[in-house]
Amino acid sequence: MANAAQMGDTDRLVSFLGDDFSCPALGITASPGARQQIHDILTNYGIKHTTITGFKSELMDHRAVTYVTLYTQTKAGNGLTGWRLTWEDVPEEDWKIEEAELTSIDRQEVPADFHIPGNIYDLP
Repeated sequence: MANAAQMGDTDRLVSFLGDDFSCPALGITASPGARQQIHDILTNYGIKHTTITGFKSELMDHRAVTYVTLYTQTKAGNGLTGWRLTWEDVPEEDWKIEEAELTSIDRQEVPADFHIPGNIYDLP
């Protein structure tokens, strides 16, 4: 998934998402529009490289939660972000991400309603 984000491969990135995928921090609330929204985000932020620096997963029946820390290099600078990914085991398919929740930026916890601007240059 990190490789897909790094390469700007929107189709591959979207293939990991469930039918009801949401990512409130990025303003993504439903899968039908996710492809274009993710493409716009990758373009706006100019992501050059993403590295997974840590992760932990918990399995609960047909659901799983992964806590992942990403080090991302963009055209405007570098930074760490923490995410909570909620997965569902979709019968006859594979595991799909239902929700991506931003939990931290540069090791600072963010509120649940935090929204990342659509353009990195709009960050405070």
